[in-house]
Amino acid sequence: MGGNRAGGENRKNDQCCCGPRAKDNIKYRSVPAIDRITTEAGDIDVISTRWTFSDYAGMVKVRLDIDRMNYAVAPGIYAVGKPDRLSPVLVSANYKLSFDELRRQLGGLNIWILVIDTKGVNVWCAAGKETFSTLEICNRIGLTRLEKIVDTRKLIVPQLGAPGVSCRMVQAFSGFSVIYGPVRASDIKKYLASGMKADAGMRRVRFGFVDRLTVSWLELAMALKPLLIVTLASAV
Repeated sequence: MGGNRAGGENRKNDQCCCGPRAKDNIKYRSVPAIDRITTEAGDIDVISTRWTFSDYAGMVKVRLDIDRMNYAVAPGIYAVGKPDRLSPVLVSANYKLSFDELRRQLGGLNIWILVIDTKGVNVWCAAGKETFSTLEICNRIGLTRLEKIVDTRKLIVPQLGAPGVSCRMVQAFSGFSVIYGPVRASDIKKYLASGMKADAGMRRVRFGFVDRLTVSWLELAMALKPLLIVTLASAV
C-alpha cells in the first residue's frame, strides 16, 4: 500500500514487459453516452455497463496485437447509473480494454469514474511507465473540477497502480485521499458492499490459466507479425 515510486531509475526509458514507449498522439475511441448528468462542473456522460459488438471486436484485435498501442478513451469524468455527490469515485487508466472491463463490472451501481491519461496503457504497466502517477491524478482532478461534482474526498485507486502513486502527495495537492481498491475489477462490487474493505483474496495478484492463455495469444501474435511481413515481402 506504500504508494512509493519504487524502481524509477530502472524505468527511465519508459520500457516494460507490456510494450514499447507510451504514445502521446493517440486517437481516442468513442464511448457512446446513454444519458447525461448535469453537475456544477458541467454535463457528464452516463455510459453503459454493457459491451457492444464493437467492444468485443476491439478486445479481439488488441489480443492479436492489432493497433494495441492506440486503443484508448478520452481522459475525464464519466458516470455509471445515477451517481450523486456522495457516490464513490473510481480511478481508471484510459486504456480502453481496462476501462471497458471496469465499467462492465459496475452494473446496478451508481459510480463516478475518473479516467486519467496513461497514454493508452493499462494500470499495472502505466504505473511502471510512470503515466499512472500522482501528478496525473492531481492534474485530472483539477481539469475535471472534481470537487464541484462530489462532496466525498476519497478516490478508489486500483491496487496495481500503487507503485506510481503517493497517497500523501495526492492528499496534499488535491485534498482527495487515496484508498486502494482490489486487484481485479470483478471484485469491485464486493469491495464496495463491504464498506471498501478488501479481504486477502482481493489483494492477491493471481495469474492463472486464463490469464496465461490471454498473454500467450498476444505474444504469439507479436512473434508472428514480423514473419508474416517477411513472407509477404518475399512473395512480391
